[in-house]
Amino acid sequence: MNKPFNEPWPEIVPFDEFTPPPFPLECFPEPLSEYGRALAAYTQTDPAMAGVLLLGLLGALFQHKYSVVSVNGNVEQTSIYAVAIAPSAERKSEVIRHVIQPMQEFEADYNTRHADDISHSRATRMLLERGVGTAQKDGDGAALTAAQTALDRFQERRPLTLLADDTTREALVSLMVENGERMLIASDEGGIFMNMKGRYKQSGDDTEVYLKSHSGGRIRINRKSREPETLNTPALSMMVTVQPFVVDNVIMEESNNARGLTARLVYTVCAEK
Repeated sequence: MNKPFNEPWPEIVPFDEFTPPPFPLECFPEPLSEYGRALAAYTQTDPAMAGVLLLGLLGALFQHKYSVVSVNGNVEQTSIYAVAIAPSAERKSEVIRHVIQPMQEFEADYNTRHADDISHSRATRMLLERGVGTAQKDGDGAALTAAQTALDRFQERRPLTLLADDTTREALVSLMVENGERMLIASDEGGIFMNMKGRYKQSGDDTEVYLKSHSGGRIRINRKSREPETLNTPALSMMVTVQPFVVDNVIMEESNNARGLTARLVYTVCAEK
């Protein structure tokens, strides 16, 4: 919405009292706009659902490849937290399944082609860890130092993971450490917003990881039983579908507004079909 600088904003209109304009699929390159229209027709869903999920997908594909420079010179990464809002039985799972299918196929193909290298790397790490254990048992300081140094320098080749769903903060950080500090969260239930509020903790809030992974801020996770994990330029994107009650009861909590989480989300309210 364009308005003069000093003019106040109009009164906010609730979602259920406002009919949004059609999603501008034509703004995508032609192959993507055709895909979005075809997917909407095939699933009998609002084109806005496919459109906003494609934005989340593109955000993930461009992470660490392109940056966006605003008119005032600010440089932002392409992290996009895309949220499609629709009631139950609106085929949200079907739409998101089709959108992420190419990434799932690429991930599976890559891991199949590199299965031998991944297995060899895992076995090498196990041998190095065994060498550290043997040196500790023998009490050989020089051997222990050499074995530990070799283990610290070893870079294990792990299976490629492009997508995550219902994950804790610690698991998400580990996945990003192992996959070039990038990740796409794809979910048709919106449980990730429960996780942000510390669903797996008796107390606490995990929102900070998602705030920093949107802007590229440095993250360091310290654990008692494991070495610290650090993300220097984390890049996270999301493509999530939620029911309206998740927006009202979880996403729009006052604490989320205060910390800027809701300002990072790209919403579309899907028309019922």
